[in-house]
Amino acid sequence: MVYKAILSDAGDVLFDCRKNLSAKTEVLTKLYNIHCNQILSENTVHSKFQPYKRLSQTVMSEEDAINLFFKNNRLNASYNEYVEMLRLKKITNELPSLFPGVTKTLKFLNTQKIPFFILTNNPYSEKELKKMTKKMIENQLKEEENKKYFFRLSKYVTKQISSRDLGVCKPHIYFFKKALKQANLKTELSNCLFVSHKKSELLEAEKQGLSIVAVNYKEEPDASSIDDFITNHQKKYYLGEKNNQAYKIEKFSEITKIINS
Repeated sequence: MVYKAILSDAGDVLFDCRKNLSAKTEVLTKLYNIHCNQILSENTVHSKFQPYKRLSQTVMSEEDAINLFFKNNRLNASYNEYVEMLRLKKITNELPSLFPGVTKTLKFLNTQKIPFFILTNNPYSEKELKKMTKKMIENQLKEEENKKYFFRLSKYVTKQISSRDLGVCKPHIYFFKKALKQANLKTELSNCLFVSHKKSELLEAEKQGLSIVAVNYKEEPDASSIDDFITNHQKKYYLGEKNNQAYKIEKFSEITKIINS
């Protein structure tokens, strides 16, 4: 199979965000339990907060979404209190570091003339994300080769499509339909790879006809289910029941093995 384009999630695919997300859930849980005078688990508070997180990634700021969460749950807490508790845990808004090998992999895709799209649930617009992504790539290039780089981001990332701009989050069907329209892929969808660590996103991408790659998913609570899904899908592919393929890799840089296979 010759793949013509790659569409990829960002967090926990290109860089690690589990530590920060875990810390944010821990802080929200502490504030909830303090102000509500009861003991809820982190999983319960995490589930309660998901609708507000989606709001922060589409139509309102993180501050407004968190304050709304507190208000609707009748908690006498504030966003400022939340930020201060994160600061004490040394969690800041500094840019994360890319996983090893990411920039080399993006360079390889560029030499193969394979466009790379980032599809992300994010509170930032594409314009803002461009600056952040360029800085992360620049930081890794400087670390690996110990010199300053001047480059065009378009040589590494063709386009970044954000939930903030689309007004809807993955894995909603409309996110994928809008994102695929913006990507303007001039090939069969089965000739394009979608990369993610989340089963819900992989399932929807597969339904849309994309070939899929599960990466860095072993820490997900449904990791065994992802394994089973990928295995069963490939069986159907080899039996001629599916046109798109399914793969699993440990890290993003291993995408080159799929391209070269």
